[in-house]
Amino acid sequence: MGLLERELCEFTQTIWWATIHLEVQRVERLLHRAARCRTLAARVRFAGAFEGALVVHCNTVLASLAAAAMFGCEPDEAGLEELRDAVGEIANMTGGNLKALLPEPSSVSLPSVTEHSDYTADAPGEQIVTQLAFDCRGDPIQVTLLRKRP
Repeated sequence: MGLLERELCEFTQTIWWATIHLEVQRVERLLHRAARCRTLAARVRFAGAFEGALVVHCNTVLASLAAAAMFGCEPDEAGLEELRDAVGEIANMTGGNLKALLPEPSSVSLPSVTEHSDYTADAPGEQIVTQLAFDCRGDPIQVTLLRKRP
């Protein structure tokens, strides 16, 4: 079991339901088609006693639904900036909840959001410590906790 796996699962399910009214189910691995989807990756960084990052990946279909719920528009009316803001806010809320469980002192950055064609989350100098896959209405979500390599 990865670091804070149970808590990260609960945070993800609660945030997607409370904020967007979408139910997410934990799955063993991402759906096969995930690598072919256009995705957004929102990353918040942790600094202090815990050095690392949290990355939330989802495809643009889910990002559109999130943006519509957050900004009061139709999913097909949301532009790329609204999609980025919505996924960034989900990562921000997840990271904020997670920060409360990390060793003190720890701080969390504002989210940065990039577009990807796959669900890779690691970066040079970081290692994956927890990686969770979820299904939401047939679309994949991946949440990854990374730690800076010693």
